[in-house]
Amino acid sequence: MRLAPELNPEALRTPQSKNKLMTDEIFIETYLKDSPTRQSEIVRMGDKKGVSESSIKRYLERLTESGVIGKGSMGYWRKNE
Repeated sequence: MRLAPELNPEALRTPQSKNKLMTDEIFIETYLKDSPTRQSEIVRMGDKKGVSESSIKRYLERLTESGVIGKGSMGYWRKNE
């Protein structure tokens, strides 16, 4: 595929942060508790608020990988710092 020389491909990309539905803090406050919450319950809450299952899963995966929230066999929870 050829691009026109005056186009900058980097300028066409949208940073992910502009596509976020909410901040991480708002997500945690809205969907997570101090005690474990199952993913299915979090997805159900998101569905009621118009947030897709895939968006919920992305938030959970990213926040778990970064260590902001905990994950275990009983579900996800806020980490108290």
